[in-house]
Amino acid sequence: MYVAKSLPHMLEPALPQHRVYKVKKSAIKAPWWNDPEKKRKRRVARYKLYSIEGKFKASFKQGFQWSKQKCSGIAHRF
Repeated sequence: MYVAKSLPHMLEPALPQHRVYKVKKSAIKAPWWNDPEKKRKRRVARYKLYSIEGKFKASFKQGFQWSKQKCSGIAHRF
């Protein structure tokens, strides 16, 4: 009588195969990025940022000039 030996790979559970998905370039491109309304909002946000930056620089310069005048005034008194 012939008895077939079971192979070890036949006893192991089958592992799920990893699927490879192909992604089209058009699917990667986000449609919201080119939306005119979103572009306008980003542009306005940049304008606000530039405005805040300008205000900060002006305030910093004024404070520096004030401290420079005070220190030089104190130094000239002596």
